[in-house]
Amino acid sequence: MTKFAGQLGSYVKQAGLPLRRVASQAGIHHQTLFNWLNGTQPRWHDDLPRDLHRLGATLGLADEEITHLLRLAGCISARLGIFDVQEDPMNNSFRIPKGWVVSGDAPDMYEMGLDTSVTY
Repeated sequence: MTKFAGQLGSYVKQAGLPLRRVASQAGIHHQTLFNWLNGTQPRWHDDLPRDLHRLGATLGLADEEITHLLRLAGCISARLGIFDVQEDPMNNSFRIPKGWVVSGDAPDMYEMGLDTSVTY
């Protein structure tokens, strides 16, 4: 099981809400949420940070807990803040490019993205 799945599972358990209700209120397909809880790492897409933020709000998470969930999902690096990804993606050189997949046992331990300071 991934760190993301384990942390999400504890947040869902802490909220004490039925999974279908959580999915419905967060606007996330029930099967997607089920897959995440069973170890599937979220796939990057432009709305993933907003989806996870809505999920965190539905679960009643604090901002720090939502940020931690975003890090575990690979949406933000430990070096960046939550709004760096959502508000101004053009200035964020560490945003995961479209088509890249964040995987492994500890994606939160690495910075992934394009380094715009290196040119050829």
